[in-house]
Amino acid sequence: MFDILFYLVENFFPHGTLPDNETISRKLSDAGFEDEDISEVLGWLRGFSSFEDPNAYRGSLETIDGFRVFSPEEIHGLSTKARGFLTFLVESHLITASQREIIIERVIALSEAQVGVDEIKLIVLLALWHEQESIDGMMLELLAARDESSLQ
Repeated sequence: MFDILFYLVENFFPHGTLPDNETISRKLSDAGFEDEDISEVLGWLRGFSSFEDPNAYRGSLETIDGFRVFSPEEIHGLSTKARGFLTFLVESHLITASQREIIIERVIALSEAQVGVDEIKLIVLLALWHEQESIDGMMLELLAARDESSLQ
């Protein structure tokens, strides 16, 4: 799945928005991706739309002065480094607590066993892109950098 998501970001992010599902399907099919994989990705991307108003519960999450405890399911789905990276993003005010919850929900919806930092960076980028939130250069650079420790 991540190879398709990387393809979408590489080919459509510079244009600002994702095209409609039919265009995405055609482009992915032309690029050699399997129909079943394309359907899975499109379904997963639709999951971002289930949060039509990401500000709906933002107020209550943003005013809580505490820390986030991950459930066993979330611990299984997110590597320790990925959880730490999400915590860093929230504490650095690069994403909101509400955005973190959307990102975690999308991770749990994946069929992958466990995601690492590089995959979390991609999902963060997709979440911000879906919200049509502007992404400053520093944040884009942070999300584009590879997790060197996973390359060893």
